[in-house]
This record gives sequence, structure tokens and C-alpha cells, in this order.
Amino acid sequence: MEKLVIDPVVRAILGPSQVSQVADMREHTDAVCVGCGGPIRPEDPAPATVVLGVSEDNVLYIRLAHERCAPSQVYDIAGELHSGLHAEVSFVAYPILRAPPVVPRAMIVFELARTVVIEELGGDQLKQSYVNRGWEPVTDTWDRVTAASVDGLCVRLRDDQIVVDEEDGEIIAFSNATAPPGWWEAGTADGCLLLYGSGLGLDRFSFERLNTALQASACAAATALVDLSEQPARSATAEEPEAPVELLGYAHALLVTRYFATRGDDPVRRARKQGLSAAETADRLVAELRRGPEGARFLQYVEANQESIGRAITHAVRTGDAPGKAVSDWVRARGSEAFSQIPEALRRKADPP
Repeated sequence: MEKLVIDPVVRAILGPSQVSQVADMREHTDAVCVGCGGPIRPEDPAPATVVLGVSEDNVLYIRLAHERCAPSQVYDIAGELHSGLHAEVSFVAYPILRAPPVVPRAMIVFELARTVVIEELGGDQLKQSYVNRGWEPVTDTWDRVTAASVDGLCVRLRDDQIVVDEEDGEIIAFSNATAPPGWWEAGTADGCLLLYGSGLGLDRFSFERLNTALQASACAAATALVDLSEQPARSATAEEPEAPVELLGYAHALLVTRYFATRGDDPVRRARKQGLSAAETADRLVAELRRGPEGARFLQYVEANQESIGRAITHAVRTGDAPGKAVSDWVRARGSEAFSQIPEALRRKADPP
């Protein structure tokens, strides 16, 4: 009899490494049922279910329950969020090209889009799972940190996606449009440093925040092989489908929303209260932005990069991936560049428009 029951949606959100860790916890650690509060002991042969609790502050709580008390499911602690939102993007990744003499120069920094907590075990469970598989806890600054190679780790190019694999399967995949010039050449020559951490704030990337996380012992790293040998030749004359215009607008809305977040405003929360969609709120914010020179300059940046956004979406349409995820990946990777167009005085202005 299986001692662990995991719903397919729960399994997809957790991923193979965390499923394995929860299974190991079930075999060796006492747990408390989220339903009745009673004990779930390793020696108990009755099945236990895996229950994910999602809070509004993006913390994912992994809990067990007696099968009779609760099915394996995703539930919202606050009673407001839709569980489907939490399966779309499970990580945020950012490729970096470092200056010599550090080796490897190519680097991928990534974190979960939500913090994962297993109350019975404590600490960052994903970091510990990587350390158990040969990664190293690291504390040096981002421009000097190094780590040994781990067998089975590989970075490759799949169509227009950067993919990181390990022996158990794929870890992450994200748009190649985010890679800086020379990144692949450096990786092919010397490998790629993979750096996982929690609390990195990669949706608004800064090296200062990254160094703070490193110094707080929140990171683990390993060096991966970079392999481009499986990349098929592509026809120079092949026609690409055009990016849907409404998704270009969606990218615009995402960036505009993040712009106002730097001012202490939360357009999405405000939209919920007013019964408006985020896109409708963004339209109003665009009009507000155009009234001032700083906001107008920010909009010029967004509009100048529509072509880059379009390439990411076009690839998603061609390969059957979710276009919305392609937009989100682009915004996460390039949003900090857009924020550099915003004067510091305006970033600190906390009053909403």
C-alpha cells in the first residue's frame, strides 16, 4: 500500500525533488495531520495525503493529512487566491555574465517564486535537497563565488529556452532572450555556475540583495556542464508566426504595474477592490504616467522593447508554450533594466496616483 497520496496538481507544483523529500519525510519523521491535529507516524501503514497551503505572502506550506481527514489538494489560507495561479511559474531565473578572472563567467541565479516551508523539517527545504545532491553552501559575493562541478548537471538550449537538467530531470527552463551577449560562449568554454537561494528578490533584481542573501547563508551553488551539441540547425528562411498583439499589451501592463509598485502602490490589489482587471487598472496608470516626464520616459523604454517582448512571445506561440509565461519571464529578467529609467526620487515616492 502506498503511504503517500499526492494529487497530480500538487505533484506538478512540488516537482520531483520536493516530492522525493516529502516521501522521505513520511518514512522517517513524525508529522501532525492538518485536518484533525493527530499524529502521523512513520510506522503507521495508513496512507497520508500531501496538502499544500498557499498564503497571500507567497509562502507555500507543505503539510500532511490522514487520508480520512483531507484529500491531497491545494488550498488558500486566506480564502482569496486561485490555486491554478501557483502552478504556472514555480521559479524566477536570471542569467549573469561575470567579468574575468572568475571562472565560470556564465552564471544562472534562481529562486522559487514562493517560499516553501515544511514545518516538521524547518529551514529552506529546496536548498537542503540541493546540498544533499552535491551542491555547496556558499557565502562569497556574487562576483567571486565558485562551486565544484556536480555530475549530471547540464545547461542546454532547447529551441529558444535555457534549460537546466539534472539526473532526476529538468530543474528550470526560461527564455533565452534574457541571456546577455557572450553568455553562451563563456558557458561553453568554462561551464555555468548555478546559484539557488531564497529571498533573492529576482523579480526586482539587484546585486546588493543577492550579496545580502549570500552572506546570510541562504544560497547553494554548483557548476554545470554547458552542452549545445543537440541543437538542430534552423532554416534562415523559416517564417515565424506573429506575436499576438494583446499579449504585447499584457507585457506593457505588467511593467507598468511594477513601476507603480516601486512607488508604494499596488495596482492589482486596488483593482480587486474596485472590481477591475489588472489590465484595466494598467490602462488608467498609463494615462497617469504620460502626464509627467519621468513616467513618459519609462513608457518610452517599454515601447522601445516591444520587439524583444514580441520575440519571446513568438517563440512561445511556435513551440506551443504558454505565451503569458514567456511575457512573465521577460518582465522578470528585464524589469530591473526598466527601473533604471526611473529617477530615485520618484521610486521613493510612496503616495499612489
